[in-house]
Amino acid sequence: MTILMLDDDQSLRDSLSRILRGRDITVLEAAEGGEGLKAVKNHPVDMALIDLFIPDSAVDGRSGRGAMGVRRGLDGQHGVVSWPL
Repeated sequence: MTILMLDDDQSLRDSLSRILRGRDITVLEAAEGGEGLKAVKNHPVDMALIDLFIPDSAVDGRSGRGAMGVRRGLDGQHGVVSWPL
């Protein structure tokens, strides 16, 4: 299983990645929506964990829009967990 983790909080990404990798799960990390979009275009992803309020100047400069772009980039067959942190 491959999970995309999209959050601008490095310590949260590190903690969750360590837990998931300990369970033989591949984790792709992204700190902003542009990175997340590249990840879902270049790698098969089974699930995405997304912070909806990440800042994202790479997509359109407004908070949250990049996260929604990543959600749209998934084909609807994937699990998506999102949170406002």
